[in-house]
Formats: sequence, C-alpha cells, structure tokens
Amino acid sequence: MKIKINYFDNIIELSPDNIFAIEIENKTVFYRMVCNLISISEGNKEEDIQFIENDNKEVESPKIKVFTNYFTFDFDSKKQSNDLMKYVLKQFTDEDVSNINMLQRNVYKKITRLLNKLELSIEIDEDDLSFENFLKKLKFKNPKKDTLLDNLLLLLDIEKELASSYILFFINLKQFLTQAEIKEFYKYAIYNNLQVVLIDSQAYGITKTFEQKLIIDENLDEFMI
Repeated sequence: MKIKINYFDNIIELSPDNIFAIEIENKTVFYRMVCNLISISEGNKEEDIQFIENDNKEVESPKIKVFTNYFTFDFDSKKQSNDLMKYVLKQFTDEDVSNINMLQRNVYKKITRLLNKLELSIEIDEDDLSFENFLKKLKFKNPKKDTLLDNLLLLLDIEKELASSYILFFINLKQFLTQAEIKEFYKYAIYNNLQVVLIDSQAYGITKTFEQKLIIDENLDEFMI
C-alpha cells in the first residue's frame, strides 16, 4: 500500500515489516494532514491524499481510523458495536437465527398472554422480531486497562479480530510512551499484521527499531530515513 500526499515530495510506502512514522515540524502542514485524514475516516473524499494498492490502483473509499485521544478510549462506541454485530451475524447459521427467533416469539407470546389480562388494547409490535434487531439491543463492553500501552494493545486486538479498518493512524502518540513502550507497540502491530502509521508534530531523531520515517522540517524540507 502506498499513500500519495500532494503536498509531500515523497510517497509513503507501507511495509508489513515496519511501522511508518511521519514527523512534521511545520505546524500548518501537520494540521492540514491530520484534518485530511480525519475527513477521509468519516467517508469523505480528499483530493490531496490518495491510497494506492500495490498494483497502482487507487483505493476509492479507503478504510482508515485516526486516533487522537489517548485518555478516554471509546471501546464501547457505536461503531465498534456495529462491527461486532456484523461479525456475529456472519458467524450464525440460518438454523441458529431461526432458533433464536423462535425463542423470541415464545417470550413475546408469554408477555402477550399477560397483557391480555388487562382491560387495555395493548399489543407487542412483532415487526421488531428479528435477529438483527435483537443484536442491536445488546450492549457490548470491553473493559479498559490501567495503562496506556495496555489500552493500545487492546485496541490493536479489537482491530485485528474485527478487521474493521485498513490503516490505523495515531497522532502524537510518541508524546505519551517511553522508548520501550513504543518498541512493544510496534512489535505487537507487526506481529498482528496491522497497518499502522504514526504522525507527530515534532521530530524525534533517528529511527527506532521496526520503524521507517519521513521527517518534514519547518521549511518543508523532507528527509526519508
């Protein structure tokens, strides 16, 4: 996978063996890139950034996620619940779905018999009787961890299992992790075959283990290392 950014000279080429880090000292360009990526993650088209497959075909609707907040991880978000629901739907057989629907109908019949004892015209809306609607009522929970690194590794586990995103972008993550934690994060992402890109608003010098880097200084000079 390649990422072509119109206001960069270099093309970013992702590798399964490395994590790509982009360190942008020019604040205006840093802000512009992050805004572009967030817009793409929301399903919008941004002409300045193209995602290109290895066969040189552009990905029309790239699946990406952009993470900027490392203090309140939203493991119980609506998006994740939808991804879990889609996963569950794929795993159930037609027989499973039929059995669950039958159990629902039996429960509804019991409730209906109780309602019939009332001198009121009340009935249950049976249009709601579907396996998908049943799943929508479930609340999925994924307990948060005590440390940032553990929460990040949990996040990678979720992305791996649900395969919900193509590329994961982490903004200014290096500010919050030690060198050893960054190495552990990189190793875990590579081991789980996840495409991860770090974007920071300052330069951190030479590359770390498992890292390929593009540095863009204040004058917009680029250094690929």
